[in-house]
Amino acid sequence: MEKTHDGLLQATNEEDVADLVLVSDVASLQNSLLLEKFEEQLSIHCKLVESGQLECGTCILLDCAVLTAEQAGQAIKDSQEWLPSPTIALLNATAFSSHEGLMQWPRVNGIFYNSTGHAKLLEGVATILKGEYWLPRRLLHSFVENSRRIPNTQTCSANLTRREWQILQHIVDGKTNAAIAGELFVSEHTIKSHLYNIFKKVGVKNRVEASNWARENL
Repeated sequence: MEKTHDGLLQATNEEDVADLVLVSDVASLQNSLLLEKFEEQLSIHCKLVESGQLECGTCILLDCAVLTAEQAGQAIKDSQEWLPSPTIALLNATAFSSHEGLMQWPRVNGIFYNSTGHAKLLEGVATILKGEYWLPRRLLHSFVENSRRIPNTQTCSANLTRREWQILQHIVDGKTNAAIAGELFVSEHTIKSHLYNIFKKVGVKNRVEASNWARENL
């Protein structure tokens, strides 16, 4: 599976999908040693790919010391098109930087700062590979506060169709329009039309709000 988009190459050999793919500087001895440590301590298969490339893996670790927030964001966006979508984590991020904003993307389950020690990095990667999250308390607190709202005590009266409920569940799972369209065997235009109707019926403005609404009502 290959796809070139704005300089990012997506190439996947389905017979050799790594547990962890580090997108960084291949010439870095430090990164090579880091992946050796991952393989030794976590018993996983790792790959190191250049910053201009993107290769599928169970988890993709994006090096923020090499990738700008825009480049990392594009890599995250491209990876959402894969089935199944890989888990994403950010490495060597700087606190309060624009890279932190990428945590809003679905499937971005962790962030490691440039001050994170090897022991915590190993623990965090192991946690993310289990499908769990690894977030600093400050960001977790921010996400909780931003998602809070007065509970809806009224009975759900959105009157969604069976297909709309189905699409809404896919949104909760973090799937893209293209991925949903592929699973339901319809066009992306059809998915967009359904989403427009869903947003209107439940009174939300975007996918994040729709996902929050669905978690309360599904």
